[in-house]
Amino acid sequence: MKLNIQNERSKPMELINIAKKNLVDEAHQQMKQMIQAKVWREGEILPSEHKLCKDLGVSRVVVREVLQRLRAEKLIVTRQGVGSFVSNPNNFNFSITDENGETIQLTEGQFLDVMEFRKCIEFFAIELAVSRADEEDFHAIQQAVSGMEQAVGNLKAFSEEDYRFHYAIVKASHNEMLCKAMDSCKDELFYCFYQMNQINDVRPWGVDMHKDVMECLRKRDAKAAIQSLKKSNEYNYARLGEFFLSKDGPD
Repeated sequence: MKLNIQNERSKPMELINIAKKNLVDEAHQQMKQMIQAKVWREGEILPSEHKLCKDLGVSRVVVREVLQRLRAEKLIVTRQGVGSFVSNPNNFNFSITDENGETIQLTEGQFLDVMEFRKCIEFFAIELAVSRADEEDFHAIQQAVSGMEQAVGNLKAFSEEDYRFHYAIVKASHNEMLCKAMDSCKDELFYCFYQMNQINDVRPWGVDMHKDVMECLRKRDAKAAIQSLKKSNEYNYARLGEFFLSKDGPD
């Protein structure tokens, strides 16, 4: 008997959709939910690519594409050599101006100069303060944090309290030379804080960050206080990237 297979042979061969989930979409959705649910909070560094690959069960190619999507959505910012930080999309939603309509006038070089100065003076002051600070010092630090909280809607007042906080930490070291160093650079430090605090919706996060440092100092944990400041500095560096002026300043 001759089999009739003509009809079967005449059908074009096609791949069948097996409805497998898109790995990038799935990984992106999970990481986005972690950010939106504040499991990963603003300013925190994301797990390494290696850990993300392991936790999600996907390749590095998938993880890198997800990170690129999250950057495009302003949900993370990346600092090369450091990692990616959870960010606040509101920071980037509007034209960045202060209450007087002035735009940020800060160069990358100016920011780095201030960060390096603070590393030399403030970080060392913290190491001294954890053993030397008294209740009067802690009260001054607390007053500065409270002042920042009350001045969230006022850029100038908020930035003044910001400087007052960092000066109070240095003063708690009970080292006159460190205090004089802060005093001599007050204008430059205030200028940098003022410029940074112009970013839209940045000040509530700033209050929380300063509270965290204060609590570390209260526990007399220098390592944790310094680590908190280092992390916040790296995060600020990452998100300020698109706001920096050229090194020559405005035209």
